[in-house]
Amino acid sequence: MIESGATDTYDVVLSELPAGDVQVTVVADSQTEISTDGNNFFSSRILTFTSLDGTTPQTITIRAVDDLLGEGLHFSTITHSITSTADPVDFPMSLMISDVVATVLDDENINFAVDYLDGAGEGFFDPTLGAIRQNALEFALDIWEGLLEASYAGETIAIDAEMNSLGGGILGGASPNSFRNVGGFMAGEALSNHLFGFDLDPADSEIGITLNSDFGSWYYGTDENPSGSQWDFVSVVIHEIGHGLNFFNLINNVDGSYFFGIPGIYDSFLELGDGTDLTSMNNAARAAALISDDLFWKGPNGTSENGGLRVEIYAPTTYEPGSSVSHVNKPIYQNVAVMTPSLFNGSALHQANDFELGMMQDMGWTITIGGGAAAMAGGGDGGFFLADVSGNVGKLTGGDALGTKFSIAAKTMDLQQQFHLPVPEMQNKKSLAMESTELADRPLTQSAFSLSENSAGLNVNLAGENVNDDTIALVFEDIADDLDLALPSIASLVARDLLGSKDWNVLDKVFASYAV
Repeated sequence: MIESGATDTYDVVLSELPAGDVQVTVVADSQTEISTDGNNFFSSRILTFTSLDGTTPQTITIRAVDDLLGEGLHFSTITHSITSTADPVDFPMSLMISDVVATVLDDENINFAVDYLDGAGEGFFDPTLGAIRQNALEFALDIWEGLLEASYAGETIAIDAEMNSLGGGILGGASPNSFRNVGGFMAGEALSNHLFGFDLDPADSEIGITLNSDFGSWYYGTDENPSGSQWDFVSVVIHEIGHGLNFFNLINNVDGSYFFGIPGIYDSFLELGDGTDLTSMNNAARAAALISDDLFWKGPNGTSENGGLRVEIYAPTTYEPGSSVSHVNKPIYQNVAVMTPSLFNGSALHQANDFELGMMQDMGWTITIGGGAAAMAGGGDGGFFLADVSGNVGKLTGGDALGTKFSIAAKTMDLQQQFHLPVPEMQNKKSLAMESTELADRPLTQSAFSLSENSAGLNVNLAGENVNDDTIALVFEDIADDLDLALPSIASLVARDLLGSKDWNVLDKVFASYAV
């Protein structure tokens, strides 16, 4: 049922004729109301069954309460109990009667509904881990439900979820299950539905997510408290669903062409530092922009929620499949934003940053009040889509044709690699002394460098005349790759650019890659 939408019904009947009158009290919780005539609704009703009509079904009509709260997909429990009986032998008041549980779709926020594709006894149905895996994934979906406002009643994003053996190098991945041409730009199915204002293909799910069942260091708790040797499952799911919600580029890094021949909605907001729009470039220039380390998000909402500064996009000078362009800049936003291409083990991020929600708002999503970015419908002022002529914000106008649907399976492996990233394997470990010596030999660290260990972990201090975001990331990754990080954590990384008088302070655990 949808809040303020159509009703549903079920029947109550006794298994046999009673010896005398039996009254059954039906009570709805705060999410629904019930009726015995289909017109007048209440929180409870009493049904009376007599010795003449006890086996005649009595119909209960249910309607969902429109409580004006953004709850996403939720449930309502309707209880039944015998409160009066003239047949205490066959129908005692202690007789247990099953509850009815109704599924309620929100008409304020978007609903997420998950279908677990694993077979019996594996993955999300594993006899030991299955229940806590499901709980963690649904907890992450609940977080997204609280952030996204529906553009039509009952808007629901269907998720196909499974856990498979992916080997030792992959945490998992997620992507839209299909794409559409929406007004000359490609969008994933979930965003397409939101922009058109109805489900374009109700028979199909919108997003597929697969997590690695081989990975032995998952933390399935929901309290944001993984140990230093664990990766937070909820954080990874939140990140992955972000990709399914259109946080991805559709540019071929080899030749700069668009995978579907036209840019994606995400691509339409990319520009160089000098303001050159990537959609205005030829293919060669666009391919060069992907490895320019000079890529920015030009959307007004993302910029506004980033303190008036354009959000920097991850575009290192060596292209990283699965990481480059489809994420915000790792060195700048690491452990601050959920859509960076990496996560510290021992860390948890259960809330998208305001500027990330602003970016989603630019693409056409409607962000709820208190969701992080200020609430504004479907792209907002200057976003991808404005209100249509009928005033229904977040939708395309009635004259827009339904976009042609494309399946990701029909595209190249290059496109699929946009949505996953191998976890780097630890190298042969070096001693702390050797690492300190090698880093001290680098020009950027010759001015001042120290690497020490205490009970809190590793303490890194460096300074030089060309310290910047890239060199910080380089040093940090080298330490993570070269030391035995299972023993200590990095307690602090403090760096200073002697020329630019800029300081960096990174306080957390070791560097490790997300599954993208």
